[in-house]
Amino acid sequence: MNMFLIDCYELKNALIQKCEELICRVLEAVSKIIINLGSNITKRCSSNSEELSKPINTAAELVKIEDFLERCKEVEKAQITHDYLEVIEWLMTLYEHPCHRVSEDEQKIVTEAHSQTNKIDKLIESSEQKLKEKRTEQEEKIAQQRSKFKDTLEEIKKDVDDFKERDDVSQRVENNKDIAEINKKLAFAETEKVDINQQEEIVGFDPTEFDQVAELQKRIKPFDELWSLYLEYYEKTSDWKKGSF
Repeated sequence: MNMFLIDCYELKNALIQKCEELICRVLEAVSKIIINLGSNITKRCSSNSEELSKPINTAAELVKIEDFLERCKEVEKAQITHDYLEVIEWLMTLYEHPCHRVSEDEQKIVTEAHSQTNKIDKLIESSEQKLKEKRTEQEEKIAQQRSKFKDTLEEIKKDVDDFKERDDVSQRVENNKDIAEINKKLAFAETEKVDINQQEEIVGFDPTEFDQVAELQKRIKPFDELWSLYLEYYEKTSDWKKGSF
């Protein structure tokens, strides 16, 4: 049997070189993954902090940030922690291969991602305390608005009740002006009632009925019709007396 001796030295070296090139390319890809994940963690944490630091002046703004905080607790924290652990796993892969030297930029990105990840719990805790205080402020603000509105309705009620004693037809013009002012106040009260109810619903309160608004509108109507009729009668009577036949 004839035997052949083949020298595979060059082929072996070529294969080794190709494998080393592939390993380097893989490690470069791993480096990009670390940089992207680390940068995204920092950006995400910064964005979350910025959102939770926004000023709160209305009930709507309060509830919006409360909802965002719940998302941070239930979703953002878990996702950021998951991404950070993935960064560490990929980083260990780089350290295990001496052909890739971990760069200073990679170290900075991982260090910053580590710092931001460790701040999540503190950010959530401080935000919870801040939102608790802001909710108390908004609830007190609504309570004050509601109390002030009730006082306003009581003042309008006194103005309406005052018409029970008005019987001087010579005051018909003034009475009609006063009724017009009351109707103006009631129109504003209707708008104010809607606004208060909206604020109450936003913070989770049951809306206050404020039945007195509709009751006052009902009570002023007969006086409005009566004094309007008086005014129209005297104006037409005056026209009739001055008219020619």
